[in-house]
Amino acid sequence: MRRFFAFAAGLALLSVAAASSAQGGVARLTAQRLVYDGATERFRAEGNVKVQRDQLEALGDVGEGSVSGETFSLSGNVEAFFRKEGVKVFSKTLDVKSQGGDVYEAVARGGVRAVRGGDNLTCSVARWTSDGLRYTLEGAVRGTFMGKMIDADRVERNRFEFSGLNVRRYRDLKEGFELRAPSVKGRLKRSGEVESAEASGGVTCIAKDKSGSDIVMTGDRASYDGVSGVLEVTGSAKAVQRGGRTLTADRIVYKTNLRRLEAYGSTQVTFPVKGPKGGEEEKR
Repeated sequence: MRRFFAFAAGLALLSVAAASSAQGGVARLTAQRLVYDGATERFRAEGNVKVQRDQLEALGDVGEGSVSGETFSLSGNVEAFFRKEGVKVFSKTLDVKSQGGDVYEAVARGGVRAVRGGDNLTCSVARWTSDGLRYTLEGAVRGTFMGKMIDADRVERNRFEFSGLNVRRYRDLKEGFELRAPSVKGRLKRSGEVESAEASGGVTCIAKDKSGSDIVMTGDRASYDGVSGVLEVTGSAKAVQRGGRTLTADRIVYKTNLRRLEAYGSTQVTFPVKGPKGGEEEKR
């Protein structure tokens, strides 16, 4: 359960794939038509443009760039395949720019789709650096990746900080944890695990109890401590458990390691019971 807030850190299909393009080596360019400007040392390629460099192979209708390799752009039916990671990226355009040293920044725009095995992630715009420490995905970010499912307007990582905007659904497919929140922010350890995270704006968290049944927790805010493995929901906090049993309190705590709920402040439990005639009534 320690990784259930790590949806931003887990969005590595694009950032990891880019790392292979940052290596040095010889690049090869082929096209039906190639125009080179000696004064600017830039070129324009048209028709079945194909770029090969180390573990990267990219195709497009039009390509432009500098001979030095510091910048390169592809447009029109772009397909970029990163052999080492086995990731293929589809988009309308792809821009690559050197950030110094072996680090590159890449930007894919227009119907972006990243595929690796059974993983499939889509968005409108993807921006990432080849070191994997920075990336931004925005515009209907949807799909599955590394055992996670995501549906959000925007997800971002900047070194050891991550955030999500309008997270309609984040689900850990293995552990069954699910999160929905308008705003999510957090911090990562150097190992990539979540150090802390906060969700706000009306939060829904779905976790498992000891029997494997869902616990649906809602509230105004939620916070997670990656060291203790404790999730805390506050602000009109409520938890609905198996059989319709409902717990409300000022503060609800879920201990991920124990799969146990604790409630503090103005606590109330409501659960359905059989009435004398076989009907149901609420008992508090």
